[in-house]
Amino acid sequence: MEHCYDYNTYIKECVRVLKPNGILFFTVPFLWPLHEKPYDYYRYTPFALEKMFKEQNQTNLEIFSLGGWNASLATMLGLWTNRYLSKKKAKFLKPIIKPIIRYLIKKDKINNNFSDNIMYTGIYGVLKKDGN
Repeated sequence: MEHCYDYNTYIKECVRVLKPNGILFFTVPFLWPLHEKPYDYYRYTPFALEKMFKEQNQTNLEIFSLGGWNASLATMLGLWTNRYLSKKKAKFLKPIIKPIIRYLIKKDKINNNFSDNIMYTGIYGVLKKDGN
């Protein structure tokens, strides 16, 4: 969805082609570098996604976070090592950073209470189209 400039039309079409009681599963990144430039338009919050689907009269929506604080830090360390550092520096640091990343991912706690001060790497959601 982050690549769809006109997200309202996109959601409207997704809902239109779903059968009654059909299910739409989606994911969107939050903590991720620009990609597929220049067609990387949005980073969604759960509140924006809720609003966008409600605008299409779809209320049977569940939204969940992907990754928490530790996974976010692990993601940033991995991206920094693989995409920012020179190959020479990355080769030297990977054996040090990989165990840290593994530890962070293992210890990660996902919090789906979006009213709390949480950090997340992305969001996934499930929309069940009304049976009307």
